[in-house]
Amino acid sequence: MRPLKNPEKQELFDLWMSALFDHPDSHIDWRWEDGNDVDELVPLDDETTLEFMQHLFRHSGHLLETNSDQQVVLGIDYLCNNAISDYMYLTEEPKLPLEKRLAVVESIYFVFQDVFETRCRRELASNSESDFTKIDLVCYMYWEVCAAGFPLFREDCDPKYAAVILDLMERCLTLKNPACIESALHGLGHLVDYNNQARVVIEKFIRNNPNADIAILNYAEAAKTGCIQ
Repeated sequence: MRPLKNPEKQELFDLWMSALFDHPDSHIDWRWEDGNDVDELVPLDDETTLEFMQHLFRHSGHLLETNSDQQVVLGIDYLCNNAISDYMYLTEEPKLPLEKRLAVVESIYFVFQDVFETRCRRELASNSESDFTKIDLVCYMYWEVCAAGFPLFREDCDPKYAAVILDLMERCLTLKNPACIESALHGLGHLVDYNNQARVVIEKFIRNNPNADIAILNYAEAAKTGCIQ
């Protein structure tokens, strides 16, 4: 992994990463405690924020390899969950360069490939009889809370932006961990009434994976009709 080209920016990135991930494992969620607002601890302009998110997501497997599951999931969720922060809304901000916004969206794939793929349990959250972990839940609910996907629910969504999101979800359907596949189907299932291509992607998955686990195929059939939670 290459560091950021600008040494001063790399130092700022390291401070930002520390604010997001360097918290002790605890039953207390640091994100709701006073004094832990990452925006205030490490103020960034919007374009730098996009650059840092893209760098983190693209190299998440390496950058977070020594962090615990709890540290990883709370930091990732802080960035991506619209109920906790506004970071991901920058991906739909028209005043920012489209190529930089799309670079962030495309890099989300590596969070699934290099973080969720290896850290999540290899079972479906929607079909689990046991309590699933926080990281399983964040993976499963990713596209329900991540603002990067929200523009696809609107008629004025940029077709190029929509194509990148749908391609990202389709790529996640090729991963091995059922949790990652389920997450993508979950996101696509919520989109079928708003973007017909979402249904096309699900149908292609069903057609190309006739020998997949029956639970995944059943979930895909439900997602195709939008009948998912």
